[in-house]
Amino acid sequence: MDIQREEQGRYVVMIDGHEAELNYRRLSDDLVDGYHTGVPKALGGKGVGKALAAALFNDAAARGFKIIPSCPFIAAMAKRKSEWGQLIVLE
Repeated sequence: MDIQREEQGRYVVMIDGHEAELNYRRLSDDLVDGYHTGVPKALGGKGVGKALAAALFNDAAARGFKIIPSCPFIAAMAKRKSEWGQLIVLE
């Protein structure tokens, strides 16, 4: 899956003409708010949401920032992997 990180605060992937996204806001140099994940029904069950979340968590680990998981999906993904859970900050 070719996930792109855009400067406007989102990760996006196009698959078979359908766009899925994960939106975030940068709150400071070391903190972002992951507030929305949107995956069209046509892409549901294919691991697209998980791949988008992985892109955010992998960037956080590599670039040294933490994540506030305002999006319930992002919060759920953080609970599934201990290394992702370590990147979460609760408000």
